[in-house]
Amino acid sequence: MSGSNVFSFRDIELQDEADLLKLRNTPSNSAFFRNPSPVSSEDHAKWFTSRINDFKEHQIVATLSNQLIGIVFLVELDDRSFSISININSEYQSRGIGQELLKRMLLRADSLNITRIESVIHVANAKSVSLFEKYGFAFEEKISESFIRYVRFTNQNNLK
Repeated sequence: MSGSNVFSFRDIELQDEADLLKLRNTPSNSAFFRNPSPVSSEDHAKWFTSRINDFKEHQIVATLSNQLIGIVFLVELDDRSFSISININSEYQSRGIGQELLKRMLLRADSLNITRIESVIHVANAKSVSLFEKYGFAFEEKISESFIRYVRFTNQNNLK
């Protein structure tokens, strides 16, 4: 693989704001979101500022040639329980990027002593269901006609 085709993974940075807004508003991705409406620049700026200032260690991005192509992030639900979300540019899906982002975040969650992680997945998103099951997430419940919840307790040390 030439250097220009190598994916890299790093913490979120200030320069990622515009690429992340574009990724969040990609229709093929947002169709699987709980709120599929486009995110405004103003709402995104507030969300991004909070994420980068207060929760930087809860985000990992994937890049190719310095362009953001994916993100995984955690949102705190309570003391040691978090929700996880993965968003990959549609041009780069099915290349192992989501798998690598999930794996890296689960390792980080272990180091942060997070004990429970949940993912709310659109029922039509079979790729996400398969990915989360591969990494030890188990079906917990159907929370609506469109969404199901998968849960994983951390420190399982079974990452491949």
